[in-house]
Amino acid sequence: MLKDFIIASTLTILFSVGVGVLFVQTIFELFHLFIKDNKPAQEDKNTITLNN
Repeated sequence: MLKDFIIASTLTILFSVGVGVLFVQTIFELFHLFIKDNKPAQEDKNTITLNN
């Protein structure tokens, strides 16, 4: 019974670590997509600009 508990605990910990790593990678990718490569939009030549 103790052996089964140790095996189940080990698999649970490994699964949790794997999911945690994937989660951190996903957050890191989203951070690079939206924060680091955030460039200002190019000005469209067909729009009218109003100067006050």
